[in-house]
Formats: sequence, structure tokens, C-alpha cells
Amino acid sequence: MLFRYQSMHCEARRQNGTRLTASKPVRMHALCRFSGQPVRENDVDEIRPAIERDGLRTVASRQRCNVAGIIWTYQCSAACRHCLFACGPGRPHVVMSTADCLACLRAFHELPRVIHLAGGECFLFYDEMLAMCREAQRQGVAPHFVETNSSWCTSDAVVDRRFRELRDAGILGVLLSCDPYHQEFVPAERVQRSYLRAVELFGEQNVMGGAVSASCGAELEAIARDEAALRDHVRSHPPGWIVGNAAKHLAQYLDRRPLEAFEQERCADQFDIDRTWEFHFDPYGNLMTNCGIALGNARRMPPSELLTQESIAANPLVRIVCDEGPVGLMRLAAARGLTPRIGYVQKCEVCYHARAFLRPHFPHILCPDEIYA
Repeated sequence: MLFRYQSMHCEARRQNGTRLTASKPVRMHALCRFSGQPVRENDVDEIRPAIERDGLRTVASRQRCNVAGIIWTYQCSAACRHCLFACGPGRPHVVMSTADCLACLRAFHELPRVIHLAGGECFLFYDEMLAMCREAQRQGVAPHFVETNSSWCTSDAVVDRRFRELRDAGILGVLLSCDPYHQEFVPAERVQRSYLRAVELFGEQNVMGGAVSASCGAELEAIARDEAALRDHVRSHPPGWIVGNAAKHLAQYLDRRPLEAFEQERCADQFDIDRTWEFHFDPYGNLMTNCGIALGNARRMPPSELLTQESIAANPLVRIVCDEGPVGLMRLAAARGLTPRIGYVQKCEVCYHARAFLRPHFPHILCPDEIYA
């Protein structure tokens, strides 16, 4: 599916069946102080009528509409081995403030794109998320759906209440993560529970992922426990991006090619305002695609001004990967002392290796710390 980076881990809470909780999050400073944009209520959401008519599954597809997301937090209830943003329970308890989120949502709606809340695991900070959604609905900039790994779905009552509250706050649907990586941490029965309640409350056409039978869920859990089975799964379903946790934990299962094999690879589509599949704003104000290069920061420039081709093209590392590809970025790193590896799995791993080395030289572009930890 579209979004591969939420995970879950909280064994003690899972065993005793209690609700996942987290310590009080640190709220980031408001972006609106920097945007200079007045609050406008009841803005028109161009995408919402299409979702209400045709369903989230249809509209949020590459054939219909690209997507944009709010990384609500890098904190997660697990540490999935494929997570490109390297989210996990050890990440800082930081969430995006309501003011920050409203400014970013407004900018995304102007594109327009199908907009979601993601992480990390959004539901770790549910009360803050719900309050933000209610205010976003009041201002006409509500996100369209929320992603979750279902780690919090310990009872029908909890799931029912939260999904109803989010639906009433303008959320049209959900994406439920379900695969061997997530099921290493989350019992599949929790995903089944969330799926059934989501279908009932949002409609089947507005629920993506999570349609897993008991036998299929057990198979996913078994793959997660068996290293040989996981290796086979990775080789038959290789991750789209070998960055973050995937670079650390899954690249070992895939065949490598020499650096020269990636010489002709380019990344222009990834940084084209109209063609790239997904943009994100994170809790620190960074604008990113799915690769970990910050295209700008909403604390330094209004979000709507960041989301222009001119702004994106002005980024020096973006120019390199678009014109010369990841091998060009590796040449820059090698000139500063990095020795390339004998081989790489894919161009994204080439890029990630070079970027991790170049971080001290480009601290405001190769960030945040969580992705490179």
C-alpha cells in the first residue's frame, strides 16, 4: 500500500490488554507565527466531494490523485524493520502543534491532494490529534484519512468510540497497516477488530488495508517470527525504499549491484511538484517526499511558498539527485572522504549512504535526526 512506515511495540501493554499511552508530548512552536497568513474559515475542499462520491480507495490511487501527509509524530508503538522514517518507541515524544498542522493542511489543500495523518503512530497522542481534527474541520481544512497500525485496538468499545469521534471531526476513512513487519509487534486480531469497525463506520470503500482473515493474520505473524520466511518475503516483495530501518535491517536479504550500475538513475519525478506521489510535513516543520531530504522548513518560509517547483528546485541536493542521480550525491560524499561500498541494493540505498555521511555538511537539509538514527 501507500504508506509503509508506522509500526508498533509495547509488549507489556499488549499482554495486559490496556490502552496504549504515552507521556505528555512536547508541542512544537506554531508555524503560523512565520506564515503571516490569516485564519480563513470554511475553505472549499476540492477532494472531499470526490471521496464522498467515489470512495477513498478509488480517489487515493495513482490513477486519480496524489497524496500528502502530516507526520504527526516519529514516536511509534513499534520499530518495524521496513520503516523508511525509522519511527519507533525510542523516538522523542514530539507531535505537531495544532497551529502548525493547520498551516500545513491549508497549504496541502491548495495543491490539491488527498491528505492524511500519519506517523509514527498517531493514536499514541489521540487526544491532541482529535482536538486538531476538530479545529481543522471548523476551518475547512480537515485531513481526509488517518493511518494506524491498530496497536491500540484492544476492545470494540475503544475502537468504536475513537472512529466515531474522528468521523464526526471530518475524517472520511482510514488506512490500516497490515504486513509481516507490523505483525512482528501488533497481534493481527487487533487489525481485524479495527477493520470491521472501520468498515461499519466509514464504509468499505473508505477503508484501505487491514482486510486480513484469521488464517492470513496468523501467517503474517509467523513470517515475522521466522528469519528465513522473512528473508523470502523481502526478496519476493522488496521494499520500495531502502532507507531508514529498511537500509539497516532488510538490505542484507537483497542482491547487490556495483555502484556503476546506478549511474543512469535519476530522481526528477520524486521532486516534481505535480508528479511526486507523496509530500509530508513533519513535527519540526520539514517538508519532505519519502526519501529524507528536507525541501525546506515551514518555520523559515510559509508552507504554501515551500510547495512550489521553484522552491524545491532551489535545494542544492535536490539539483544533484535530479541532474546526476544518487551516484552524483555519492561523488560529492566521496570527495569529502566517504568510501563507497562494494555494492548496493537500489539507488535509494546509494543515496541514503551518501546522505548519512553528508549530514554534518548539510544539517538543515539532511534531517531530522530520527530518519538517520
